[in-house]
Amino acid sequence: MSLYLGSLRAPKCLSCLRRSIAIELREPVSTFRVQLRGKKKSAKDTGTIQVKLLRDIRGWGRQGSIVPVAPGRMRNIWHPQGKAQYMTTDQLKAIPDLVAERDTTFGVEETKETQPVSPPDIQLKLIKPARASQLLAKHVPECIDFYRSVIPSSESVAKHNVEDASKPGTKGRVASMPEPASLIFGSVSTADISENIMAVLNMKALTDEEVGRVVLRPEDIRIEANAAGDEKIKALGEYKVVIQMKGGDVVERTVRVMEQE
Repeated sequence: MSLYLGSLRAPKCLSCLRRSIAIELREPVSTFRVQLRGKKKSAKDTGTIQVKLLRDIRGWGRQGSIVPVAPGRMRNIWHPQGKAQYMTTDQLKAIPDLVAERDTTFGVEETKETQPVSPPDIQLKLIKPARASQLLAKHVPECIDFYRSVIPSSESVAKHNVEDASKPGTKGRVASMPEPASLIFGSVSTADISENIMAVLNMKALTDEEVGRVVLRPEDIRIEANAAGDEKIKALGEYKVVIQMKGGDVVERTVRVMEQE
């Protein structure tokens, strides 16, 4: 402010004085706003899944509640211990007015005066990969069905050309692609197949507790007809999939993608 008043004539009216002060303060205000926007943009999604509690869990909620939880906690602790079960997208949509929230106060006051209980040894409840492969072979149906809408022929041809051109070394190779009429909206991924199989196992776990300790991940599934690294089915038809958990045996099944009526 002093440099500005020293180099120029001092304003004579009040409005000129206010204008000169605003010019001096304009740059710091602009910088402050940019910093705030940067903080907002840096926020990232936590990446949780929604599961159903099969028993009361302190600090999370009551039995039957739907709560968001980290995939690692569900995969490594809750599901092997039978504390929660996976929920498919259709199951979540079927629940009216669903509010998935963690109740951090649940059970806290009730257990303040009680003796601390040692958590059970997780190793005792883990299932060996060889046994998990046997249960998969026994309970997973031979055919796993999915239904998708078909892309109109003109639109599917354009989509194939765009996808093919985006891959290195595949320019102009359209002969190996599926027929345009069989292309679908919404591919079927290994995550979709894993979710479908886990839903079947959860139903079987109601009568067989051992089945409930099988944890199948998308990386345990490979689509036989696809190229290495391609984890999606993008057209109607039947596809052979290989299910193999680390250290377990190979289980082969067929995925059928059919047109949705």
